[in-house]
Amino acid sequence: MQRNRHGSLIVLTLAAALLVAAGCEQQPAKVDAGEVKAPVVKTPPTAKPAAVAKGGAASRPASQAALPEAVEKAVRTLYAKAPYHKIETAQCEGVDVYTVHVARMATKVVVTAEGDILMVGRQLPLKDLPKTVAETITKTYGDSTLKITKDDVRAEIKKTGDTAGVVKVEPLRTYYEVQVLRANDAKNHKGYMRVDSTGSIMK
Repeated sequence: MQRNRHGSLIVLTLAAALLVAAGCEQQPAKVDAGEVKAPVVKTPPTAKPAAVAKGGAASRPASQAALPEAVEKAVRTLYAKAPYHKIETAQCEGVDVYTVHVARMATKVVVTAEGDILMVGRQLPLKDLPKTVAETITKTYGDSTLKITKDDVRAEIKKTGDTAGVVKVEPLRTYYEVQVLRANDAKNHKGYMRVDSTGSIMK
């Protein structure tokens, strides 16, 4: 029972970190839906998806979710045919945001309802990481079993006065999310951290 509570905490921490990196403070819910493709619903770019409540966060199984056409098009420019297995929705500074998890590719794409890609994340093994990043992770967690995701931030949501807009990040900002799946000792059982491209641990 204790292990389940820790697992839930890590999932929520990961979700929060994802939206913070995209300029958002709110946290999406987690939904597992099997490998299914979300239907396309042609809605005006300014329309709000039904799954997102004003000022809050919500989600539906991918088999029932309706992606705005702009979101579907943005994801398909990167992954033309792969189905989705999970879709998360949230609001950031009043902007509707979708996190689309692509099945069998260990990839996630964070997109605004208007089709602006904020972030692309992909799981990688430790051996494929930059040397400084791998050394930091190994020093912290030893031989624990880890889930490592490389997140490339392409744009952020910034608010000026009462208006929120998407600002491109140039060059791309990259960081690595590290989640402990199986700890090598008791102190690492809730392990989670983010490491920047220089190997420094992010707060």
